[in-house]
Amino acid sequence: MVNVALLFVKGFGMKQQWYFNMRTGKVELGKLSPVTERMGPYASKEDAEHAWQIVQTRNKRWEDDDRKWNSR
Repeated sequence: MVNVALLFVKGFGMKQQWYFNMRTGKVELGKLSPVTERMGPYASKEDAEHAWQIVQTRNKRWEDDDRKWNSR
């Protein structure tokens, strides 16, 4: 008999996602570090390697959107 709960916890059949560890500066496959030390998930290793750039670009876009919204 298959333990369905165990398969769910282990992520069986689910695609692993990439994370960027802010403490070590390294990319990790799966949730290896505490949530307070990682950014993600990212769909690819390459995206995780560029986590800081993605965050900066996203933040700039949000700040620009806020300025436009507030200037109405």
